Amino acid sequence: MARPCLGWVLDMGGILLDRKRIDQTKRNEHKRRRIASSKIEDIRDGLLYFIGRYEEWGILSAAFPALGCGNGGLEWDTVGPLMFQLLSQAKIPIEIYAPFGTPEYKLTYPFLCQK
Repeated sequence: MARPCLGWVLDMGGILLDRKRIDQTKRNEHKRRRIASSKIEDIRDGLLYFIGRYEEWGILSAAFPALGCGNGGLEWDTVGPLMFQLLSQAKIPIEIYAPFGTPEYKLTYPFLCQK
């Protein structure tokens, strides 16, 4: 059964002490957000593909980031419940990592089970 993870999340941006690098990182991040756009249908299709084949691949456990969130432009409010509901069909342990700073109530069973 899928479960939300309350553990640490690695900030891929890291800590930048040089002001120039910080500004450049912000500009590049803005460009990526404009270019990258995930579609919820693609996330759903990918998860269904995984669910249909994980046993064949011999996968015994899995962990997923918040697919499509961040640079993909999708919101956890949409992605989280979809991931939880689809991945809960698996018969292996699965962890789902919410975006950093996600409010605790958005990691609860009632929130993740909403339609």
